[in-house]
Amino acid sequence: MRRYISMKRSRLFCVLSAAIVILGIGPSTARPADANYPKKPVRIICAGAAGSSADVRTRVLADRLSARLGQNFIVENRPGAGTTLATAVVLPAKADGYTLLSTFTPNFALGPMLYKSIPYDPVTSFTPITFISRGSPFLIVHPSVPVKTLKEFVALAKAKPGELSIAHGGVGGTNHLPAELLMRAAGIQLLEVPYKSESVALPDLLGGQVSAMFGYVSMSVPQIKGGKVRALAVAGAHRNAALPDVPTIAESGYPGFQFSATLMLLGPAGLSKDIVMLLNREVAAILREPEVLVSYESSGAELVFGTPQEVATMIKQEMEINGALVKNLGISTEQ
Repeated sequence: MRRYISMKRSRLFCVLSAAIVILGIGPSTARPADANYPKKPVRIICAGAAGSSADVRTRVLADRLSARLGQNFIVENRPGAGTTLATAVVLPAKADGYTLLSTFTPNFALGPMLYKSIPYDPVTSFTPITFISRGSPFLIVHPSVPVKTLKEFVALAKAKPGELSIAHGGVGGTNHLPAELLMRAAGIQLLEVPYKSESVALPDLLGGQVSAMFGYVSMSVPQIKGGKVRALAVAGAHRNAALPDVPTIAESGYPGFQFSATLMLLGPAGLSKDIVMLLNREVAAILREPEVLVSYESSGAELVFGTPQEVATMIKQEMEINGALVKNLGISTEQ
């Protein structure tokens, strides 16, 4: 259903190199019409909380952009309200390339549907630049929950309807929607416990105050490897390279189950094509760097790259697919 580019490490170098050739110029020499850009620090407003997968990947990108372009790219975290707090900062910003937005689906695409107080059009209110990464969450449980497989988790939930709790980082978001999909697919009822973000929810899972949650790689993988939580399954189409022994939800008895979130870089509406293409090319080059490849691979993040047009297409698809899901499930928020 999604048409944007995704690639394994074995194909990455040739695909990104081809993309740079198509764009017409090598990343080290690509400059916008304003050859001095950037001539001052650039703010990247990140919709993810500190320590989240979005934050980790954005900071890697910002560090490398700083080194390559000679100005500091500074990450500012503005989590909450389904990514709309970060969106609200960038929405009125001047389209000069000095304020950018690192945000993710499905939250960004669903924001206007769920949060009426921050009106924006996901398609026209921002300028797509590129993808940064993609990830699928693990279903993780506190060790006190007496299950080791998804099948056992579902059986326990059916035996105790509404007693097992599942945390999420916001209504209609990247932790909430897979939980709703699982409950629907498995025919179970879980007690939903909302938090401001995934990073706020995780400590309560570690402390046993909640039973389970869908957690993304940067936060989940260290806790899983450290034995602080137990991974039952991963929501992606394929197993995660960081934890290859953890089966997918589809493999665990629910064929066709798949959920992922995509991190992307956007600018304010009206951002010049020259700056967009410069940043797009620079990100393509950064994603070819061996150290960056290793950081993605070791963390279990999936590297993706795409043109601005492909980012725009993906946003529209998210609005259609997950927008229909939100309506069908009756998900709403008072904000």
